[in-house]
Amino acid sequence: MTSTTKIRMLLFIALMCLPSIAAAQKETPAAQSIITGRVVFADTGRPVRRATLKLYTSMRLGPTRTTAANIRGEFRFSEVSAGSYFVVAEAAGLLFPRSAYAVNEFGIGSDTEMEHTQVTVDGSNSIRCEVRAFRAGTIKGTITYVDKEPVLAGRIVLFRRKGGVVVPFLTEAASTNDRGMYRIDGLPDGEYFVGVAAGRLPLGKARVSQEEVGIPTAYYPGVTDISEAKPIEIQSGSEITGINITLNENPLREISGVLKWRNTGKVAHPAAVIISRKNEPRVDLSLGTLYESMANDQDGGGSILRDFSLVSRSVPPFLMVEKNGEWKFIDLPPGKYVVTAFGAPPKDEKANTRDGAAADDSGSHQRIDPDRVVFQQVELTLEDEDLTDVTIELPVGSRILGTVNVEGSEPIKASILVDQRGGNELLLSVPHHNSPDGSFMLDGLPTGEVILDADVSGFPDSYLKSITLGGQDLLREPIVLTEGAEVAGVRINIAKGLALLTGRVQFKEDAAPAAGGGVLLVKADSKLWHLRSSRRFAMTNAAGEFRVTCAPGEYLVFTWPAGNQPFQSIVEFVRLQASTARTVTLQSKEEKRIELTVAKPKK
Repeated sequence: MTSTTKIRMLLFIALMCLPSIAAAQKETPAAQSIITGRVVFADTGRPVRRATLKLYTSMRLGPTRTTAANIRGEFRFSEVSAGSYFVVAEAAGLLFPRSAYAVNEFGIGSDTEMEHTQVTVDGSNSIRCEVRAFRAGTIKGTITYVDKEPVLAGRIVLFRRKGGVVVPFLTEAASTNDRGMYRIDGLPDGEYFVGVAAGRLPLGKARVSQEEVGIPTAYYPGVTDISEAKPIEIQSGSEITGINITLNENPLREISGVLKWRNTGKVAHPAAVIISRKNEPRVDLSLGTLYESMANDQDGGGSILRDFSLVSRSVPPFLMVEKNGEWKFIDLPPGKYVVTAFGAPPKDEKANTRDGAAADDSGSHQRIDPDRVVFQQVELTLEDEDLTDVTIELPVGSRILGTVNVEGSEPIKASILVDQRGGNELLLSVPHHNSPDGSFMLDGLPTGEVILDADVSGFPDSYLKSITLGGQDLLREPIVLTEGAEVAGVRINIAKGLALLTGRVQFKEDAAPAAGGGVLLVKADSKLWHLRSSRRFAMTNAAGEFRVTCAPGEYLVFTWPAGNQPFQSIVEFVRLQASTARTVTLQSKEEKRIELTVAKPKK
């Protein structure tokens, strides 16, 4: 395992150490229902030959059954258990729900708008259905240099404009062949921007898999900034050719420098640096997003683990610094960049610096401790010359001490979350945990206004009730930290008595179940919107039904159809939609059911 792989896994290790929130998929009892049918193209009615058919109980989980259609498009599932199912056809050139993903604060969801085929069986009956398959769009082109030589193994990057927002479009990785040619399949209707990353990844250290892209070198039709890129319009089944990019002859540049500790001036090692283009659309990928996707997967199954390869290539390129503190990013096009450095101070650094002594950097600290990460961001403009000798200084960080208290019970292992408006969520959102006696220490925290939160969704019937510091309500206002400060006496209070909300979502137009759609619950108090613990997600099953457990309180309820996961931040989305949201009040241990409606997506 390379050092870069280790640090990536280090960032994700907190997820793996959480309580068992991604349980194995439950076995279903033997049953005798039969589902048969035929898969046909929606535009011609002709059979889709040899397509793969899959049965899903939830699009968050893997398929429960898989079979193949014959040459006439016919398929059969035997011995099916009672329940509601999605019947999904997959084949080259088709749209299907898991062909593309959106990754943001709402979690990981399908980015493909399409009709879902749903069936319900009782465990003994037989049912027949028709699966209408929709053709996907294709973009083809060639990437060359000015002298017409092909760009070999250029890594294709794709963005999609949706709801007025440009976001990365995550599908199967694509690259140019030995003639510089590329092909991107499986595209739903919409506007796209195509780019290529042709530069080397730094010394092989920033790459975990062959699917990672890196910094785009240029965008169609040959510009270096996505704001100048030309959109490509895709319609269902269309093939757009001639999307060619010619890379100019301007040499790519490098940004390099050294990483030090601000208080001692000594090199920071082990540590790492991340680079990204400023203002370029990005995946809102953070440990908080991934953790929340796992914690709120009501059906279990751990789909986030299966999608690790997909989301890992969305992380900006980063590398470990050398022992002398040096780092270097190569083959970068001109533009504005954000470089983020992070590391964990030696264990005794804070104590030593308080006594006026130098910190110990003898090298005995051989890995970045995810519980003590501090970071520093700098903005740089790369023009006609390399940027060398860039010095980044890491702060010492601050510390918070406190206890987790559970009403009428022994302490539990809560996941304590730290956030900061405008901060680096990838690093801040590493969950921290308290000791068995309930005490905790949050170390290496950034200065400024820090937001505390806690998640206990892995523990039955538990919810976050309050976080306080003396008379200060830390759920509704941040705690202010100065560099090197230590704040003690924070109390995280956990209560028992979750409420259960179930319901059904149907389309306004025909009352059909809105299968595969999303449901979001957010506390009605606007001062709590920013907290992850104030939110609960659910996905409707094939019958349009959902189930979610919540802390007692008043909530705003939002829903959207399959493939229409919002792309704003949650706070922005709630602010825009709050006036039309459904409200529901839940009491401790109450069970309530609601009916929701949603409009069908516009074709």
